[in-house]
Amino acid sequence: MYLLVFSMCDVLAIHIFFLVKTEGSWKEIGNSISHFIIINVLVVAVPCMVVLARWFTKGTVIPDAKLE
Repeated sequence: MYLLVFSMCDVLAIHIFFLVKTEGSWKEIGNSISHFIIINVLVVAVPCMVVLARWFTKGTVIPDAKLE
């Protein structure tokens, strides 16, 4: 699941990279650049959240549930 989410974030970042505008109004340029930055922050945040989740649940033991 982690690799799927991470690869989808990478694909989205590449897609938005090609949509960054260098012409037009300052608002359009700023919006396209901010979207690209937000997606790149997401690419960094997803692995950080996985590491934090593993750190917080390091000693957790899930007991076996017997279905009857």
